[in-house]
Amino acid sequence: MNDMIEFKKWMELSTDLSEKSMKNYTGGVKKIEADLLELDLTNQNLFEITSPDDLTHLKSQYFQISENKELDERGKGMYSAAFNKLIEFRTDQGSTPLSDEGIVYILSNPAMPGLVKIGKTNNLQNRLNSLFSTGVPIPFRCVYAKRVKNYSKVESKLHNGLRSMRENPNREFFRIAEDEVINFLEMVEGEDITPREDRFEDKEDEVAFERATRIGQRFNFEMVGIKIGSMLHFIRDENITCKVISKNKVEFEGSEHSLSSAGLIATNRFGFNWKSVAGPLNWKFEGEILDERRKRYESGDE
Repeated sequence: MNDMIEFKKWMELSTDLSEKSMKNYTGGVKKIEADLLELDLTNQNLFEITSPDDLTHLKSQYFQISENKELDERGKGMYSAAFNKLIEFRTDQGSTPLSDEGIVYILSNPAMPGLVKIGKTNNLQNRLNSLFSTGVPIPFRCVYAKRVKNYSKVESKLHNGLRSMRENPNREFFRIAEDEVINFLEMVEGEDITPREDRFEDKEDEVAFERATRIGQRFNFEMVGIKIGSMLHFIRDENITCKVISKNKVEFEGSEHSLSSAGLIATNRFGFNWKSVAGPLNWKFEGEILDERRKRYESGDE
């Protein structure tokens, strides 16, 4: 595989950079490489240097030159950031060829109700950790992940098919029900590796996640025209049902529950060990996810 292609592929898998940023970094590395050869600071192709320490030393030499330092400042640090990514690439796994097998994932975040993030990676937990460290107030939850062949094609098909629902063309966020994307990925051959429990750095993160889940999904049946006595179906198995018994309560297996409580019990029976779920995202009425029904009513399309 061409070195630059492998570098770009690593950025796609191991970082959350936009397509524009990856293009800028590959262009920056090409210029730096040409400058280093012209300045006779190295007689090697940058990708032939496998030692992160050697690359770090070379970076120091390069930016000690005032012209390069000024160029980086005018570019708002783009060239130094590109060099840093190259060093990170070598430190991480740059010397190990990347295969065509990878993970396509679907993430949700209670701080972003109604949105899912669809992406790819070769290390799911590292990706979850890196996303939480980028200024997001609440950790992400992986609602579905699958190890597949030709992961880039699978992700690309998802992105292209959902283009009209994309919030920002430079970001992987889509305004769509989790269930709709999961249904597509379930049809793709591969191994389901969805984490069965959430991981939090500390108790404060866990409490914040659960609180945001409750607040972000406040819901009652009157607001969406669902009458008492109506039957709801669980998204993971439509044979699992509950009955609406009040404005905001259901009867599930003979006991009174909130939507979220009933949804959590049903979810955990599928092998998950989650401590909270958003009820409106986990139940359907007449084939429509309750959260989607709420959006429809709020938009005046009932």
